[in-house]
Amino acid sequence: MTAYRAIIVAFSLAALSVASGNSLRAQGGGGEDSPIEFRTEFPRVGGELGFASVWQSGTYDAGCGHFEKGFRINPFVAGAYDMPFPPFNRPGFRFEALLGFQGRSVKSSYNSLEQVVLVAEDSSHARVDVNFENVGTADFTYVFFLPSMKYYITKGFYAGAGLNLGLLLSSTTQYTKNISSKTVDVKPLGLSEIYYPAGESSDPYSKVFDKESRTDASSLGVDIAAYVGAEFALGHGWKLGPRILYTIPMTTVFKSPDLKLNTLEFLVGARYDLR
Repeated sequence: MTAYRAIIVAFSLAALSVASGNSLRAQGGGGEDSPIEFRTEFPRVGGELGFASVWQSGTYDAGCGHFEKGFRINPFVAGAYDMPFPPFNRPGFRFEALLGFQGRSVKSSYNSLEQVVLVAEDSSHARVDVNFENVGTADFTYVFFLPSMKYYITKGFYAGAGLNLGLLLSSTTQYTKNISSKTVDVKPLGLSEIYYPAGESSDPYSKVFDKESRTDASSLGVDIAAYVGAEFALGHGWKLGPRILYTIPMTTVFKSPDLKLNTLEFLVGARYDLR
């Protein structure tokens, strides 16, 4: 009887163990719809949308201006695909690829004091010192491909790094010269107004020069990219979360003078499990 009871107890414990395991797996099977549970074994598709703060490293010329500092907010939109990466043989690693469109433009300015020839109403001439604001814009648009490897540090938080390859679609610069000191004291005329002639500019205090197409811009840009982000499950295979992405330029946009563009991007991404 003792041996018989031992066999009964052994079978009972084994059945309980199997039932517990099945129950846990059943509970976990619905985990993809829970904000605190994540399933990362599926390939996924989705996208990233946001904006990038772009600032210059180096200088560029536009019109008569030489610009050393500048930045601008630019749009960022991309489609996404990611999948598990078995070669690492560890859970949490995923390969990701982004393909999209990005603006990389900067706006720069500096002040200058310049001597100009003032033509009075009586056609007399006088040399005066005038303060100007010099404004330059450098506009670039790219189609980019960003393959990367990311690792889920926890179930909802990840970090990654990759290489950003950008194909240049368009490149222009533009120069604007604004009159800052609109009046000057001219001897013997006294206080005189400084302005652009009507035939030279529609705005008497600002002259906007034509855009210049920059054929000297590099057609391919290469950056090192690093990012951190989080994901929150929405249910039915969808996840949503923020991401911060930073790029370090490895190539120049212009070579003479050298110009590189750095970016810090703030994105919101969505992913859908392909089950």
